[in-house]
Amino acid sequence: MIVCACTVSGYGTAIAAAVSSIFTYIFIVCTLLLVILSSCYKSSLYLFKTVEIHKMVL
Repeated sequence: MIVCACTVSGYGTAIAAAVSSIFTYIFIVCTLLLVILSSCYKSSLYLFKTVEIHKMVL
């Protein structure tokens, strides 16, 4: 019985560790995606403004 309980708690700890690492991974990926998207958005806005200025100059 004691061995069984230890095995179950071991599996529980392993599952909990796996779930938390998966959530951490998802969080990191989402954060990176947000950073990439925001930088792309800013650079596209900058390009758009530059193009508009060039049009006005021409």
